[in-house]
Amino acid sequence: MWRNFLLTGIIFLLSVAVLYITVFDLDPLGDQRVLAYLSFYLSIFLCVTSFMTFIVFFASELIAGTKLGSRHFLRSVRRGIWGGLFVIFCLVLQYFRMLGLLEAVLLICFLASLEWVFLGAKGVSEEE
Repeated sequence: MWRNFLLTGIIFLLSVAVLYITVFDLDPLGDQRVLAYLSFYLSIFLCVTSFMTFIVFFASELIAGTKLGSRHFLRSVRRGIWGGLFVIFCLVLQYFRMLGLLEAVLLICFLASLEWVFLGAKGVSEEE
């Protein structure tokens, strides 16, 4: 379990460092345009995913009132990935000037339905 926390923390710190370097050192209008955009979106995705993983896992522990195992941590990682995808999709839609309230709500509904599918496929067998 500590290995999972350590790996997620290292990913968070490295992605923040890459994001810092990307924002302050890479030129998105010059020759390194593709590298700048790729590293920006990838570092934002990894940063948000690892941060949301910690938030969801520790919130689940607070709500449950007990220590949760690695299975709950993997569920938190999946939910962190959904949060990272939401942020990336919103940034891409905003880049193309297509983001509005309706699109954001539809994206939330889509990602929530994907999580519901994952919970439905595994949740029934876990409960019994």
